[in-house]
Amino acid sequence: MRRENGAGSSERTLPEPEGRVRWINTSEAQLLIEAAEVEPKSAIYLPDFIRLALHTGMRQGEILNLEWARVDFSANLIHLAGINTKSGKRRGIPLSKYPPAEPGALIGERLKGALKP
Repeated sequence: MRRENGAGSSERTLPEPEGRVRWINTSEAQLLIEAAEVEPKSAIYLPDFIRLALHTGMRQGEILNLEWARVDFSANLIHLAGINTKSGKRRGIPLSKYPPAEPGALIGERLKGALKP
């Protein structure tokens, strides 16, 4: 990899090391959800937000900016606008991989007050 320095010439730089990759395991996920459920200072919908993040891989900002108009239960998709994604590209998140029999169960009644209309 080369980059230009202030003098107009380029110098060789070492490639950046890859970031650490670690996945949360099932027991850690359960402990996280349980902690959110018993934490008196947490919002009632925090456990649901955690479940949504774990099942979809959505980032915090994507979840916090989610609007009901972007949740399509008939197509089992969450549509994310490019303005709300890290890459700046719109994308669809499938809801069909969820454990609940009905995808809407994950984005339940408690989240209705948390998501934007």
